[in-house]
Amino acid sequence: MGKKAQTGKAKPKIDDNGVLIVPPPRTIANQDHFHRLNYLYQLSAYQTKLRAGAVKGHTPLARNYIKSMDLISKKTKTSLLPTLKRTICKRCHRLLWAPKRLEITRDGALAVVCGCGAVKRYNVAADADYKTYSEREGNLINP
Repeated sequence: MGKKAQTGKAKPKIDDNGVLIVPPPRTIANQDHFHRLNYLYQLSAYQTKLRAGAVKGHTPLARNYIKSMDLISKKTKTSLLPTLKRTICKRCHRLLWAPKRLEITRDGALAVVCGCGAVKRYNVAADADYKTYSEREGNLINP
């Protein structure tokens, strides 16, 4: 008789280095949560820019949007992009667009001081070419 119908899975593709090549998924899981988080961040950014001279650049409404964004991301187990996390103060939920003070410490870290007194440190001297997973080429979500 003839050949059997090939109903199995296709052979996996492997490149020259022995790495398995997997096509990216067609959709992002929980896309509605990402849209909601993005919208809240944009609302907070708009409120912060709108009131830039009036109330030291921060309004309770803008801070409330960021707080809601943080709670929603925790409740839905959706991780925020590191580029967004870097612009938010964890203590007072403000956007760190106009920080109170910037310092470079002796060990080569950049210290950003928020208006509430919280300090965020970024180790900029360790590796200049370092990129987080979401910033690397070839990933599904690029900022």
